[in-house]
Amino acid sequence: MMGEAIDEAELLAAYVGLCNSKPFFKLLSLYSPSVAGGQFDLSARHVAPVPVPDLQLLALASDTGRAVRELAGLGRDVRLPSADWEQRASALTSYLYGGVNFEGI
Repeated sequence: MMGEAIDEAELLAAYVGLCNSKPFFKLLSLYSPSVAGGQFDLSARHVAPVPVPDLQLLALASDTGRAVRELAGLGRDVRLPSADWEQRASALTSYLYGGVNFEGI
């Protein structure tokens, strides 16, 4: 069953949720070296190869579409100190990456 396309604001909120998740942080750490203060070097040469799911396309399928919309909700209300927020964002992100277990990487 097909879902519906999401608007730009919803799409951006979903990417905010994804980029603030622990799985994405783990991926970023594999591609981007750390610089002073424990931050990442976010130069294009390091960030460009990081695989990022096409959330607009995933929103079109009914199962992944629900996950994208839920991730967008989390992205509109980021609560990084919240263990519940982090767990849900991690679960959704892992699911949208095809079920990859990022803790094992």
